[in-house]
Amino acid sequence: LLRLVTPENTRKSVSETELLDGLSEDARTVYDRLTKSRLVSIKKGSSANDRGSRLELAHESLVVNWETLADWIAESKDELVFLAEVGQAAELWDRRGRQPDELWVGDGLRDALRALERATTEVPKRIVEFLESGRAQRDIRVRRRRFWSAAIPIIMSIVALVFAIEKHEADVAREQSDQQRRLAVQERFQAEDQR
Repeated sequence: LLRLVTPENTRKSVSETELLDGLSEDARTVYDRLTKSRLVSIKKGSSANDRGSRLELAHESLVVNWETLADWIAESKDELVFLAEVGQAAELWDRRGRQPDELWVGDGLRDALRALERATTEVPKRIVEFLESGRAQRDIRVRRRRFWSAAIPIIMSIVALVFAIEKHEADVAREQSDQQRRLAVQERFQAEDQR
């Protein structure tokens, strides 16, 4: 029932798949009872964009006048706001082909993951996949950052070692060259002395 209500206490139209997503098999029985008792109405899609039938509470007054539902809504207000916000982002992410650059990052992701852990109702599968994909991307970025944090000093050390070896080899070559030049000069002086 909470999936059929917006955070603003109005009814919301959802597909059957969205309504039952992530719920146990018992949810189907409850769903059938609600539709048979006409508390939940089924509307056929009116345009080519609609994917089948849509479900919503039969009347807006149920949100306020049905005390049990009103209490549930009041208790779950923060969760409804969270689910509405992340639900829109997850739907957009899903519609656009689940692009990694559309996942939440930073504080938004961290807050959403905390809210997901505190959720008292079943969270739709699409939202869980969206947030888990965001967590996976974050973990990849963290691993890359750790790798480069460790690798850069090692790479710099190797580069410094290579330069030190090349400098040493250059110094040895220069010293050998100087020694050969001194020997050549000395041989020339000896040759002139003999002449």
